[in-house]
Amino acid sequence: MFTAIVLLVLTLGILLRMLCLGEIPPGLYHDEVWNGLDAIETLAGGCKVFYPNNFGREPVLIWLTVPSIRFLGNTPLAVRLPASILGILSLPACYLLARELFGRRVALWALAIMAFTVWPIHLSRVAFRAVGFCLVGGLALWQIVRGCRTRRWRHWILGGVLTGAAFYTYSTARFTPIAAVVYGVYMLLTHRPLLSRSLFSRITVYLVICAFLLLPLVIYAISNPEAILQRAGQVSILRPNASLDQSISRFLTSAAKTLGMFHWRGDFQLRHNVPNRPVFDVVTGILFLVGCYECVRRFRQPRYAFVLIWVVVMLGPTVLTQDAPHFLRASGVWPVVALLPALGLRRVWEWIAQRKGNKVAVVVTGTLLCLGLSATVYDYFSRYPRMEEVNYWFEDAGVQLSHDVNTFLESGWTRGEWVAQERPARTDRRVYVDLQLWKDWLNAHFLIPNSPSFIVPGSGDRPGAPDGKRVPTQLYAWNDPRYPGFWLPEMDWLPRNVRIEMQKGPLATTYWAPEPHPAYVVFTATPYEMTPDPLAVFEPGVELITSTVSAEGESVHVQLTWLTRQPIPLDYTIFVHVEQDGTLTAQHDDGPLGGCPSMVGCVPMTHWRPGNMWVEPLNFILPQEWDPERDAIWAGMYYWQDLKRLEVTSDRLTVVEGRVRIFPSDARP
Repeated sequence: MFTAIVLLVLTLGILLRMLCLGEIPPGLYHDEVWNGLDAIETLAGGCKVFYPNNFGREPVLIWLTVPSIRFLGNTPLAVRLPASILGILSLPACYLLARELFGRRVALWALAIMAFTVWPIHLSRVAFRAVGFCLVGGLALWQIVRGCRTRRWRHWILGGVLTGAAFYTYSTARFTPIAAVVYGVYMLLTHRPLLSRSLFSRITVYLVICAFLLLPLVIYAISNPEAILQRAGQVSILRPNASLDQSISRFLTSAAKTLGMFHWRGDFQLRHNVPNRPVFDVVTGILFLVGCYECVRRFRQPRYAFVLIWVVVMLGPTVLTQDAPHFLRASGVWPVVALLPALGLRRVWEWIAQRKGNKVAVVVTGTLLCLGLSATVYDYFSRYPRMEEVNYWFEDAGVQLSHDVNTFLESGWTRGEWVAQERPARTDRRVYVDLQLWKDWLNAHFLIPNSPSFIVPGSGDRPGAPDGKRVPTQLYAWNDPRYPGFWLPEMDWLPRNVRIEMQKGPLATTYWAPEPHPAYVVFTATPYEMTPDPLAVFEPGVELITSTVSAEGESVHVQLTWLTRQPIPLDYTIFVHVEQDGTLTAQHDDGPLGGCPSMVGCVPMTHWRPGNMWVEPLNFILPQEWDPERDAIWAGMYYWQDLKRLEVTSDRLTVVEGRVRIFPSDARP
C-alpha cells in the first residue's frame, strides 16, 4: 500500500511537469534559446566545459539538449524536454534523501510537497539551468548522508562524482562548499567524537574526486575569470563604491525579502513564478514553520542541523544579489527545503494519531496535501496562463513569427508539433524579414531553418537580397510605436503585380516600448494573372476592384480591394459608412490598411506601386443587429487636409455625393 501511494504521488508529479509542456508557459525565452543554439554548436563538435555566451553558463543542460535536438529538431519541446526530465528525476532524489535522513513516511510527504509545489514544477517546465542542480545536488547529498551512515566507500566515491558534477549544472553550486564548512564546524563543536579517522579518510577521497572533476572548470576559470564572474558581478548587491552602511542596509533588505518569500511574497518575475506567489500556500506554509521549529528545537541532532544549515546557506545566492527573492538563484534549497513542511506534517500526524488514531491522521494529512495540490493546479494551470504578460515575458511573439514563416514555407517546426519537419523549404516562395525584427527575436534564429527562400537582408547568418521573383512572398517588418511606417522602404522587396494583404503580429513589449503593441507587421503578396473590371474609379486613378460584406448578429465584416495603375501624388483617406434604417451608425476613416497613428494609413497611397492590389479588411460592431433588407454600406475617399471627397465614377454601383454603395450591391457584370 505504501509503495502504491509513493507511485501515485510520483505519477501526479510527472503529470504536473509534462502536462501541456511547451504551452504553459508559452513562447521560448532567449535564455532558453541560447541553450539550443549552443547545443547546435556542440553537435557540430564544439563541446565546452563552460559556455561564455549570454553572460556565461554551465554546460550540463546544454549537453543534455544535444540529443534532444538531434531527435526532435529545432523545436521548443527539444529545448525544454531535458529540463523536464531533470525535474522529474529530482522527485525520486528528494524521496531518497528524505528517507535516508528521516524515514519513509517523512520521505513520502517531502516527495508530495516537492511534486505539488509551483516553484519546482515551473523549474521543470522551462529550460533554465537551475533544475539541474536540484537533481545532481540532491543525489550528491543522498550519497553523502548514506556514506556517513554506512561508512561504505562506494557512497563516498559516488558522492564525490555527483558533487563535482553539480558544479557543471548551475552557479548556486558555488555555495555548497560554504554549507559544507559551516556544517563541518558545527560537527566539530557539537559532535567531535563522531568524527573518526576512518571518516576523515573517506572525506579525503571524496574531496580528491571532487577536485579531479572540477579541474577542467578550474583551468577554464583561471584562463577566463571574467566569463565565470561576469554575471555575479552584475547582479551583486555589494558594490565596491558603496559605504558600509549602504551595504548592510541592502543586505538586510534583501534578506528580509528572501525570508518573506515562503509565506508573504515570492518572485515577481513571470519567467520564474506566478508573480508574487509565495513558495507555499497557507497550509503548507504553516507546516513549514512547524518544521523550522522542529529543526531549531532538535538542532543538536546532526540531521536537523543539516537541514537548517543547508537551507540558510543556499539562500545566499538570492540574498546577495538584486531582485530578491529570485527563484532561480534560490533554487539550491531544493530538495532539502521540502523536508521542513514534511517535518511539520510529521508533527501534525503524531499529534492526531495519539488522540484520534492513525486512520484519522491519514485522512487529515492527505487532505492537507490535496489542498496544496489544488492551490497549485489553480494558480499554475488556470490563473497563470490567463495572464497576457506571460506571453510578453517569454517572448511568444518570436515563436509565433517562426510558426508563421515555417507554415508559409512548409518547413521546420509549427505549433502543435513535437518534431520539426525535415523537408526543405519551398523554393517557389519567398520570405523577407527586416533586420531589426530579426535582432529582436532570438528564438526565431533557432526555430526557422536555413533556406534560400528565407532571407534577412543585411544579416550575417541569413544573408541575401530580394530577387523580385513573382512568387508568393511574405515580408515581416519591425513594428515600434515610436517609428510608424518603418517598413515603407522595404515594401519594394515585394514583387510587382501582386495582391497584398497586411496582418499585425501578436502583442509584445520591449524595453524601449513597454506598452503592448504588435511585434511586427506581415505583408503577404500573391501574384494575380488577370485584373477584373473595377467596380468604381476614384479621381486620381484608384480603382475599387472588389467588395465583400458578411455579417453575424451585430458584427459586420467588410473587405475592399484597391488597385492603382499609376503613381498617386497625394495621400488620401478612405471612409466607410454603415447606415441602418437610413441613419449612420458606424464608420471608418483612415488611410489604406489603417490602424497606424496617422490618417494616411499604414501604407499611404503615395507608396503604392502601380499594378499592385491592396486588400483592406474592416470590422464594425453595430448598435443593433444587421438587417440586409434594411441596411446599407457606402465607401469613398477624401483628402484629409481639406476633407473634400474625391470624385468617383461607376457604371456598376450606385454613386451618391462622392461615395459608392457597396451593399446592397447592384453591381452589374
